[in-house]
Amino acid sequence: MRRGERVRLIYLSFLAVAIIFWRPVLTGAAPVPVNDLIEKSREYDGKRVTISGEVIGDVMKRGNFAWVNVADSSAAIGVWLPYEEAKKITHTGSYRFRGDTVLVEGVFHRACPEHYGELDLHADSLQIVSPGRPLSHPLDREKALLAGILLLLTAAVAMVWYRRRKAGLL
Repeated sequence: MRRGERVRLIYLSFLAVAIIFWRPVLTGAAPVPVNDLIEKSREYDGKRVTISGEVIGDVMKRGNFAWVNVADSSAAIGVWLPYEEAKKITHTGSYRFRGDTVLVEGVFHRACPEHYGELDLHADSLQIVSPGRPLSHPLDREKALLAGILLLLTAAVAMVWYRRRKAGLL
């Protein structure tokens, strides 16, 4: 390998590492935990913020806009965004699905005048970080066996109670 090629390889390696570690600096602010928005709402009111989390519930279309709920590990927040941006969402979180993980950027409102004083985030961009997926919930055999035993025990107690009542012993 020639010297020029080595220098270019080192330069590209350094650039790749810089992009990976400095991504929040290059794309805007680092994501703010939703709980921080709630607890420090006065501090963030009217400021541009970025949040990251799972889309949960339904995408609720309202004309040219939509409401979505985004939850991170700390809390959830309602996000108002253009419906064209909301169309990017393929899965929403529920019992059966893990929702898309998104990066949302917009203006935080502690008491939104447009939405009756609700705490919300008016987003202008939504990025899918990772798509959602179906979830499986395998049957826990021990719990199923315990439920069956308890059902039989309850039926036996009910039968004894019914026979004693019928015989006039209760």
